[in-house]
Amino acid sequence: EDAERCILSAAGVSQCVMAVEDVGRSSLLKNLTFSGGSTLTAGGLELDSSGIRVEDCIISDNYGYEYGAVRVRGGAPIFERCAIRKNTGTYGGGIKAEASAAVFMDSCQIVQNSCGSQGAAVYANYSSAYRLFNCLVANNSIIDSQAAVRYASRVVMRIDSCTIADNAVGILLTGTSETKI
Repeated sequence: EDAERCILSAAGVSQCVMAVEDVGRSSLLKNLTFSGGSTLTAGGLELDSSGIRVEDCIISDNYGYEYGAVRVRGGAPIFERCAIRKNTGTYGGGIKAEASAAVFMDSCQIVQNSCGSQGAAVYANYSSAYRLFNCLVANNSIIDSQAAVRYASRVVMRIDSCTIADNAVGILLTGTSETKI
């Protein structure tokens, strides 16, 4: 509820926030709403080589030609108690990790995101890793029926104590991936 008090809106013109290169754990985004972003990559947040902490935030109603809400390239960001919802992208609606990113998500909701292909809620490739703990992944939709959670090309995915329900499709593994559920 505190995140609804401070809204960073791009009003459909550009990205909400972009944290670039070597932003460390001492950096914190907390109690913010990122909404209305529209860009070629990710409408909400684009994190490059970032270890930033994102806590109690709402990332909603963003559009990215590639990825709707969040794109993580390298780095190891931590998301805690965040809601990633109602975002739209061509290749991913919710969050995408690539380029050896290691994303940790604790008690997050990834809901009602949509995309044309790849992963409606969570998508990872290019030697990336995810750890989802106590998260809800629900009501995400995709046009070409690939997956709500998709990962490929040397990805490590660990899912603990999560609920994955009522998505248009489930989990898709391709390439050489390691999974612990």
